[in-house]
Amino acid sequence: MAMGWNLTLGNERYTATVDFVLNHTAPTSGFYLVHRDPDSEYSIYLSSELTIVPEPGTLLLMGCGLAGLALFGRRQNWTDKKNS
Repeated sequence: MAMGWNLTLGNERYTATVDFVLNHTAPTSGFYLVHRDPDSEYSIYLSSELTIVPEPGTLLLMGCGLAGLALFGRRQNWTDKKNS
């Protein structure tokens, strides 16, 4: 069983998704809570994992850096061919 919902954070362009998973086996990673039944050996685990999504400005900066590296590589290649 899983529960999920969206939260709007201030401005409309920022949205966070929170998913919780309910299971009878312990998760191997991430955050989890456990509910143990004192009268039996059963436990329920409520777990959640975060997914980091970069903001648009970060992606733009990374794209500009990669484009600059590509341009630098082409220029070096052109200069090497011209000198040969």
